[in-house]
Amino acid sequence: MNELNYDNKHFVSGTYKGFAVTHEKATLPLHATLHFDADSGTVSGEMEDTDSGSIDVAGTFNHSAPYDFKITRAGTTYNGFRQEDGLIGRYKCEAGKGTFKLKPQTILGSTKLSSSKEMSQEDVIQELIGMGFKEEDVREAIIVRGLSLAEATEELVNPDAEKVAPSVLIERLKGMGFPEDKVLRAVDACEGKEDTALSILLGDG
Repeated sequence: MNELNYDNKHFVSGTYKGFAVTHEKATLPLHATLHFDADSGTVSGEMEDTDSGSIDVAGTFNHSAPYDFKITRAGTTYNGFRQEDGLIGRYKCEAGKGTFKLKPQTILGSTKLSSSKEMSQEDVIQELIGMGFKEEDVREAIIVRGLSLAEATEELVNPDAEKVAPSVLIERLKGMGFPEDKVLRAVDACEGKEDTALSILLGDG
């Protein structure tokens, strides 16, 4: 299974690249291959950093705000959630705690994805709509712009970050479970950029 819609958010199995920021403010490159299983609601795969190399990870989707999923890796717990351009969250281990951010690099295809040459244009559209993408965005990508299934999926998974109206952003962040006073400070400092506000909130404390 290459995709999972959870709590109105779209998760895609694939390779991710990003970084972790330690409690000492050091930045470590981070690579991961994550599988989101729609049948069992679990997360599995492996994660690699420059300190400890590649280690298996396992976890589940989380029902406690503000996190969407929780995975563990050799004594380190990662609490994260899906945002527009990838995955972001906080980790904790014996040595301390920090934040992490991962962006999708390669999508792991399903059976339909691997045989996309045999699919009609409408089949491709329905496949993408079935993944949870908006029909108007899908039809524009496939019909108007002529993108392939893989190209359209990559673009729909990684939309350009857009500025969000402060009132909308405040309600969205409060809905994730963040305290209102911290949300107001983060929104005031983020210039309408959701990922910046999330980074501020996740790094708080």
